[in-house]
Amino acid sequence: MKTTPFAACALAAFLSGQAPAAPAPQEGMKEGGAEKVALRLNVRKGDRFAYRLTSDLDNSTKMGQMDMGSKIQSEQVFSYTVEEVAEDGSAWVEVKFGAARGKLTAPMLGEMEFDSTEPAEDENPMAAMATKPFTALAGKAFRMRIAPSGRVEEIRGATEALKGLFDGGAPGGERLAQMMKGKFTDEGMKPRMQGYLTMLPEGPVAPGGSWQVDLDFPMGGAGHDLAVRGTSTLEKADGEAASVATEGTISPAEKTAPEGKEGAGETSAIPPGMKIEKGEIRKGARVSRKDGLPLGMTVEVKMELTVPNPMGGEMKMTQSTKMALERTALPAEGPENPATRPAGKN
Repeated sequence: MKTTPFAACALAAFLSGQAPAAPAPQEGMKEGGAEKVALRLNVRKGDRFAYRLTSDLDNSTKMGQMDMGSKIQSEQVFSYTVEEVAEDGSAWVEVKFGAARGKLTAPMLGEMEFDSTEPAEDENPMAAMATKPFTALAGKAFRMRIAPSGRVEEIRGATEALKGLFDGGAPGGERLAQMMKGKFTDEGMKPRMQGYLTMLPEGPVAPGGSWQVDLDFPMGGAGHDLAVRGTSTLEKADGEAASVATEGTISPAEKTAPEGKEGAGETSAIPPGMKIEKGEIRKGARVSRKDGLPLGMTVEVKMELTVPNPMGGEMKMTQSTKMALERTALPAEGPENPATRPAGKN
């Protein structure tokens, strides 16, 4: 198995969870002296929202006496346009991704910048492939259906929009290329888009109230699933926003093959032979009381992994990801306009 910056970064993404369905008191009722508040998706047809996403990925690998590291800073803009709203409050939303840019530093590649709005200057095919996951969505659009609880229920159009993206392979071999193909599909995009939203409780909660969050995060390909298990807590709320904190753990998910068939009930690592020694996620979000969508969000993910070394023994990997999402003013012509400043710069 080869380990590349591309492979390391493939494991980093926003992670969120699903709140359990349960009857709850109405908004305005008090619990322990604190007033309960309701947090639900509340959008109208034609509503538009714009966001900027920044990420800082840091990967270190120890192989014997050799230490290697890679870093990627990236920035991308995107927008939502509400197309339909059902009687139950769920909504079909068009998602449009705009400019993506950033900087990659890695062994054998050195330091290179990438920008979806400019032709690639580096003719190194390895470098071009390594940055492809960070620019692939630029200029693409698809639709998603969001439940009143903030859960992404369905995505349509992503598979077609991103068709053939990794037909030329990927650094790290064909297995990794297949994994990446799986991530850039209707089903594969659901965890990514879920990470840009906040899962909300089924009923009103008071500050200090908590709810369970669970998500199986498919990485693409057989046995490449992660499970996130955690708790969200309403920290405080005012007339404009509610602050929600989420803490959880990350571990390999069980395969979902039907009972009696190959793979049923087995737990698999990512990829085969990789062990997650430690996986943690912390997420803080400010959710609009008006529309139920994030006003801002920060996410920190840390994973410690053990990976088989093809030369014998094991490699130790530590992956740290910090991401920030902020709602921005709507650009005149949508998020396809270039971002106003390069990633990683003030």
